Parts: sequence; C-alpha cells; structure tokens
Amino acid sequence: KAKMKRRSFNMESVKELLNSDIYKGIFLLIFLISLIIFNMINKDLAFENAFLYFISYPLYILFMMMILFIASIYTSKILDTKFNIILRYSNKKEYFRSLLVYVTVINGILFSFSIMVNLILLLCSYWRSISFTQLDYYHIPYFIYNIFSVFKYFLVVNFLCLIIVQIRKCFNNIMSAALMVILLILKLGFVYSTDIIDNISKIKLFFGYYLYPFQYASFSLELCASFLQITILLLFIKFLFSFINKYCKIEIME
Repeated sequence: KAKMKRRSFNMESVKELLNSDIYKGIFLLIFLISLIIFNMINKDLAFENAFLYFISYPLYILFMMMILFIASIYTSKILDTKFNIILRYSNKKEYFRSLLVYVTVINGILFSFSIMVNLILLLCSYWRSISFTQLDYYHIPYFIYNIFSVFKYFLVVNFLCLIIVQIRKCFNNIMSAALMVILLILKLGFVYSTDIIDNISKIKLFFGYYLYPFQYASFSLELCASFLQITILLLFIKFLFSFINKYCKIEIME
C-alpha cells in the first residue's frame, strides 16, 4: 500500500497557536514598541526616509530580535506538546523539518504585523511627503531599497531564530537562552565600522552589519554581501539540521 504523505505544515494549527493569550500579548507588545519608536522619529523626514529610519532604528531591531527569539523558543516548546499528534511523523527528520517551517511562518506573521503597524503609523503622519524619491548613493527608488531591507532583516533574524531552536532541540532551554543573550549582547555591543564598503574584501561577516543600512559602493555589492551572509547562515542551519538528526535525540513531550 502506498504510504500516505504527511503535510509538514497546517495553517489551522498556526491560527490556533496565534489565538493563545501568549501570542496576543506578543502582538500587543509589538504594537507598543512600534508606537514608542514612532515617537522617536524626526518628523521632518520624507515618508520613504522615515520608513527606512524606523525599521533600522537600533532599539526597534533589538526589540524585534528579542521578541522573535523568545517567540521561536515558545513556538518550539508548544509544538512539542500541544501539536505532538499533528507533528508525530514517521521519523525525527520529518518532525524537525516541520518544526522549523512552523517557526518561520509564525515569525513571518509577527514580523509582517510589525511592518504593517509601522506603515500605518507612518502613513498617518507622513502621507503628504510620499514622493517616490531615489536613494542618492545607489540611484535606485527608495521603496525598492526599503523592500530589500525588510526581507534582508527578516531573513537574517529568522535564520538566527532557527539556530536557537535547533540548539534547544539538541541541548536544552538553558543553552538556547544563553545563545539568545549572547547574540543580543553582540548585536548591541559590537563596534561597527562606518567606512563605505567598496570592494569584496571589505565585506563583513558579522550578522549585525546586515541589520543596519550600511553604505556600499553599489547596490549590487550590497546584494552580494547580503546573499553571502544569508547563505552562510543557511549552510550553518543545514549543518545543524544534519548533526541533530544524526547525533541528537529529539523528544516530543506528551
């Protein structure tokens, strides 16, 4: 008999999880953080500039990292219990892959909610200054760079979240919490170079450089640098995925 294929993702399970009091509190916290950061923005900026300034604001990035890190650990913990029947696959590789998918989807919803709140707040005050101007040093429309920045920030932070979840599954909550704190301290305390990155040899490998709008000699160089950073994180995730499936015992709690 043909073996029935099991789905690695169920949107109804995501909706059920997001309806919990914990996630309602997380949505409220995201809204409050966006409101606080909004009141710190220079009201003389054009809409496009204000949006980039908003999503690149150090406190905003730090708080969103913290929220997504904690949400990822919580999602992983809940999926080990409440959804153990749904996620009880024929082997731990299938289960673990589905876990990473759920974490990514939920993080994507939380991050998208944050961006939506930011846009609504900015539109309420800056709608008169929407001008579709160009980013001077790249000579591309500002909105294109803003879209690129949103995706770049999400991918980098989400991949860090997946690494934290993998550490939790292989070791324990203490190890994943310790890694979370270390990443936040590194992000906050790292001394960044503000020099223009004008060739490949100057491309930075520290993840924090991809959570700020540092200037490159060209947009194509920034694209290459971002692609390299995302690829490095993805390869590390794949390495951990293989290592955990081979050497670590993954338990699904009853």
